[in-house]
Amino acid sequence: MPAMNLILFFYRCSLSLLLVTGLFLSTPGPVDAAESLPVVAKKASLQSLIDVDRHYNLSFLWFDSLAVGQLSFRRDPSAPNRYRAILDAKTLGVAAWLTGDRKQHYESLMEMTPQGRFVALEYRSMIYKKRAGEVIEQTKSYKFEPATRTIFVTRHKAGQTGEDNPRKIVCETCPVDFLTAGFNFIIGADGPLEPGVRKEILTFTDKGERNITIEVLGAADWPKTSFLKKGGGTLLKIILPTEILDTGGGAVYALLDEKFLPQRVIVENVLGIGDVRGELRR
Repeated sequence: MPAMNLILFFYRCSLSLLLVTGLFLSTPGPVDAAESLPVVAKKASLQSLIDVDRHYNLSFLWFDSLAVGQLSFRRDPSAPNRYRAILDAKTLGVAAWLTGDRKQHYESLMEMTPQGRFVALEYRSMIYKKRAGEVIEQTKSYKFEPATRTIFVTRHKAGQTGEDNPRKIVCETCPVDFLTAGFNFIIGADGPLEPGVRKEILTFTDKGERNITIEVLGAADWPKTSFLKKGGGTLLKIILPTEILDTGGGAVYALLDEKFLPQRVIVENVLGIGDVRGELRR
């Protein structure tokens, strides 16, 4: 694999770590490595999430700082009970040079319902990179209409804008974008969690409706890696749709600290070479 493609591949893996981190800002309380009995999980309060602003370093093999990312969550002034989550990532150093100073931006507008869960209203993903001195922008936008169970998709690339045919939701549960799904999970909208429990969260991709699988691991299921210190917090195992992860599939692990915030995230054994790692900047 050429060097530029290899760096871009691992950057996408790293970005996937940021997406997972964005999804799971908070979740069950810490589990001691010696514990054998399940402990009822805590959940984040909406108030504790407002004005969250977290920064992460991403690394792989000899690249200690392949990329950096930032995640924020704010009230949106457009209407009461509306919130906006933003996730940004950019390459650094050699990785930036090889990928054309690549930057990616993810943004979700969501609304809190009387039932205590978020519904997705709008979602945008944007990619910026330089080629021959010119900045190239690629944007994909989703507009969700829960009342009519319809999703509208708009794409923008190379100065051209096009709209896909409206997509009707066929599942009983309305899918949400990645970020909205994660914030519903952490505030307990999908029910309480405890070690050993698996959850399925419905999301939406270019291939249609897909599931994200989340499992809270007990001590016996902890993976063997020094990067994820056993007993150092609560560990989630997450299986994402391959088209979202963009790395061929596989498990992602997120280790949460005593404040129920992610401190480390990892995609194991990428291409059989090594782990892609994400770590909270102190």
